[in-house]
Amino acid sequence: MSVPQFSIHELNSYEKIYLLNQLSHQWADYFADIVIEYESLIQDPARELSRIVSEIPNFELKFSSEMPKPRKDRINVWQEYHPDIWFQECEAKCNSLLKKCFH
Repeated sequence: MSVPQFSIHELNSYEKIYLLNQLSHQWADYFADIVIEYESLIQDPARELSRIVSEIPNFELKFSSEMPKPRKDRINVWQEYHPDIWFQECEAKCNSLLKKCFH
């Protein structure tokens, strides 16, 4: 079976990032001990940091001071750039390409 040919120049910036993200998820699903979502880290950093260090034997997380407040204004800013359908079409295109390459 031949791998489909495509040019990175045929992809917009979002599609490139989406493809990289999907490929990263493939590796993470196989190799990662823990997966942290950006949104979860922003919403409750202490809980997510506790989850991370819970995977480290004999390590206790101690906060010496209050953590800086995360910038919640950076969550879902992508919605300001294009309508949902634009992103859905980009993702469908990328998912189709990934399916052709790996299945």
